[in-house]
Amino acid sequence: YSFSSLLHFRCGVPFFPIPIPPFSLYFTPKKVDTHTFVSVYFHFTGALQRLYIGVDFGGNGSQHAFVATGVLPGYAGVVGLLSRRIDAKGTDEAQLSAAFLEFAQTVFSTWGEIHGVFCDSAEQVLKNSLRSAALRSRLPWLAERIYNSKKIEITDRIRLTSILMGGGRFWYLPTAQTLRDALAAALWSGKHPGVDERLDDGTTDVDTLDAFEYTIERDYKRYLRLTL
Repeated sequence: YSFSSLLHFRCGVPFFPIPIPPFSLYFTPKKVDTHTFVSVYFHFTGALQRLYIGVDFGGNGSQHAFVATGVLPGYAGVVGLLSRRIDAKGTDEAQLSAAFLEFAQTVFSTWGEIHGVFCDSAEQVLKNSLRSAALRSRLPWLAERIYNSKKIEITDRIRLTSILMGGGRFWYLPTAQTLRDALAAALWSGKHPGVDERLDDGTTDVDTLDAFEYTIERDYKRYLRLTL
């Protein structure tokens, strides 16, 4: 398996010829209206060590979100491969399952074996509906790989993403546009002074952030070992 793709970094800072952390927006008091795109030609030959899908279920004005993430050998870094959002309003379990299977089939056909699907653990009925749909699909083996997300502390997930980005260990493909936009728009709440709390009032795409973080949180310690 081999691919060469143009990857983009979206940053609220002037252009630099090296990867810089787009998560810097988390540490600004307000949104930045203009962003600089830093393009890096990323070439990887070999096999992804792991390929995961994160699923966050929407509701109360939020959306369903799917994110596929590839893990580089030795946990050297991660690549956002594909992301998608679906309006939760008016979408029933059957439609959600069909959308998930379409997403999973695209991931499998393009990048290979899916080693795990991590879902929002607060929605067991929806998670089980994905399992049932997978059993009836062309990917029946995937049903046994659909798990609950670990849901470590949100601030720990944010810090892990920041570490990967700051260390030049995070990339994403143009097919992960909603992930790119979610990371670029992420902000601290500021509702409780002195407390690190992600803004989650419907103005930013927290659903996609959650889905992405579900794909990396279980390997938190493995990624951190490379930063010591």
